[in-house]
Amino acid sequence: MPTTESTFRSQFHFVSPAAITKVSIGNIDVIHDGHNVVTFSDEQHPAQIDRELVVEGWLADRSDGRAFDRVYAVIDGKIFRGTHAARPDVAAYYKNPALDLSGFRFQIDAQKVKKGIQEIDLIGVTNPDQIVYRLKTPVWVDFR
Repeated sequence: MPTTESTFRSQFHFVSPAAITKVSIGNIDVIHDGHNVVTFSDEQHPAQIDRELVVEGWLADRSDGRAFDRVYAVIDGKIFRGTHAARPDVAAYYKNPALDLSGFRFQIDAQKVKKGIQEIDLIGVTNPDQIVYRLKTPVWVDFR
């Protein structure tokens, strides 16, 4: 997935994702490099990525339970836009059909980011008000 030309700061007018006060609900289901699946990734145990990072899960607006119009991964100030994925399991669990499209998938070429351990924040944006939310827990990846 290609990066946009803008940076996180220029696109969203926050110093960093940590400055976003609205927190979303959601979950990261899978982190992998196309081969090895990692179910837990923190700063002490980052996922090891050589070529391509794939992150899949779901993200939604905590206040009204709707899916976001756009989802992004933020890595070292760069933003990568994710694609939506159907998540009927999430909609069924929360008994809210608005969550049918709450799923996301990111494919990020490791060559597009700085080598080493990177924090990855996931954010969601609602239209038309452009309110920005973040997933409370970041993902940690070691790009090699």
